[in-house]
Amino acid sequence: MSDDWLDEIDPRLEKSYIYKAFKQECSKDLSGAHALALVKDATSYAYQKSKTILRHMPEFTLHDGEHLFRVLRLMERLLTKNNIDKLYTPELLLLILTSFFHDIGMAPDEASILAWKKYWDNDPILEDEEEKSEYINISKFCAARPERLREIEEAHSQGKTTLVDILKQYLISDYIRKTHGERSRHIIGVKFLVYAFLYEKILIY
Repeated sequence: MSDDWLDEIDPRLEKSYIYKAFKQECSKDLSGAHALALVKDATSYAYQKSKTILRHMPEFTLHDGEHLFRVLRLMERLLTKNNIDKLYTPELLLLILTSFFHDIGMAPDEASILAWKKYWDNDPILEDEEEKSEYINISKFCAARPERLREIEEAHSQGKTTLVDILKQYLISDYIRKTHGERSRHIIGVKFLVYAFLYEKILIY
């Protein structure tokens, strides 16, 4: 497996005072190596996944990989170095993970995007229950916004295909934004269920 992602993330993490304090705390006991491994994997996952946000939400230019590091820096300014120095390993770990996962729901998987786009198909073919559920949810969301649907229909009747695509994309972007909190909880739950079991000594005093 390639470690190229380390070149993107490691130098930036090393500039973070919170991360430096976290590494220092991890060096004090044997479980620290597991905590570092968790953070390495988690930050890599969130950073790479956040790159897909701009693909489906081009108007949200701040919600990308760089945004995650900006949030971490803002945490440091708010907390101050003096207070950071008083924190324990679990607290520092959660600060780092919070900064990287607070908007993870803004980066839905491709399967969800495809299911949402099927809303405009005349006879949508839904592959499984999960896709059916996604289709039902986007259908309810769109039905509650008849004015947006009228705009799309009007553009379609005028043969403005580019405008139709843009309006559909804006509607999906709005759906992603409005539902990203719930999606974040699901992604975090699935991603870290195993970690919570393997590293419970890290997360629990």
